Amino acid sequence: MSTDPSPPAPAPDPRRLLDLARSEYRRGSLERAWQACREAAAIGRATGDAGLLADAATVIPGPAVGAWSLTAERHARRRRRSP
Repeated sequence: MSTDPSPPAPAPDPRRLLDLARSEYRRGSLERAWQACREAAAIGRATGDAGLLADAATVIPGPAVGAWSLTAERHARRRRRSP
């Protein structure tokens, strides 16, 4: 019986995360698209990859990001007010 911890899961491929973000955006799932972008951006920050950060910031077109963030903010405010 081995007590060795299992190896850590491999880090996600940031380019695949950006592909996922594009796909989710086209499907209309902005929350999932934005989550994939945030994960890719975190990898870019950790590795110092400015190109990856730029790509993560521009996968979702500007107006969609604005609409999504406003909607998310409204939902968050409603949750805070709910009993």
